Amino acid sequence: ATTCKAAYDYLVDRLVSVQSGPYWLKPAAAREPFEVWCDMETKTKDGKSGWTLCGKYDRERAGARYSFSSSLLFLFLFLFVLVLFVE
Repeated sequence: ATTCKAAYDYLVDRLVSVQSGPYWLKPAAAREPFEVWCDMETKTKDGKSGWTLCGKYDRERAGARYSFSSSLLFLFLFLFVLVLFVE
């Protein structure tokens, strides 16, 4: 799949049980597939799901508060913009 939403739609269309967890995605711009965390349970207004985790905030940890790299942030921002224009 190219996005978590695409993976969600694919699985739901085939009546497969959908769970949050790691999924392998390969967007058109990527040379190789990579593993991301997909939230398949939080629903949008239309009742669907397929969110991609791109950062995590932990109030309890000292030091750096955000656990994402700038390259991943760029990739997810690119994917977000791509999804906006494709759909």
